[in-house]
Amino acid sequence: AGVQLFKNSGTLVPFLTHYLETIQYVLRWGHAGHGANEDYENPVAKLLEEFKAPNQAAIALIVGTSNLLYDDCKVCRHTLNLESSPELATTLGSFSLKVQALPMRYLNQAESLKNGEIPDDLHMLHLKGLWWRILVMEATAHPTETRCYHWNFEAYVYWVAMFRIWQPDYDASLTVLSDVSKCNDTSVGGPRQHPLV
Repeated sequence: AGVQLFKNSGTLVPFLTHYLETIQYVLRWGHAGHGANEDYENPVAKLLEEFKAPNQAAIALIVGTSNLLYDDCKVCRHTLNLESSPELATTLGSFSLKVQALPMRYLNQAESLKNGEIPDDLHMLHLKGLWWRILVMEATAHPTETRCYHWNFEAYVYWVAMFRIWQPDYDASLTVLSDVSKCNDTSVGGPRQHPLV
């Protein structure tokens, strides 16, 4: 679930055990149907849909979704005290942790960036998903609803610079496909060659 930094203490193992159990709970109930009640909305399925992965949805369950609101991330502003519930403590062990979240835009930026520019306060880029794999392995940038080359240009430039440490002769030319209906990509349609110097 992104980048997690822990202080090695006696409560770490019980917390990680609880975290694993919560992931299994999300896997078990996140895909469960509504059964006879068609109006039933599975809250775990909604979390899974929102966070895209069971480990991320599990963190949201543990921390509390009300502490992770997009416009009001309480755990980003304040330290949160987490404790194991009495029911879980008997089987998984007890834990008491202080949690402080850092917005991903500083420590683990996995999204497209405004105008493709990396801000000064960003410390780690996460080149996540199929779009990046196609870009770096096939040298082709396909536009999607959430990814286009223009929004990821500087990240690609940095990736090329780092890759050239190992492969100095790497040819960073790529084909950029554009589609004005996706990513608000206003560039002219059709494939273009983009050499990087």
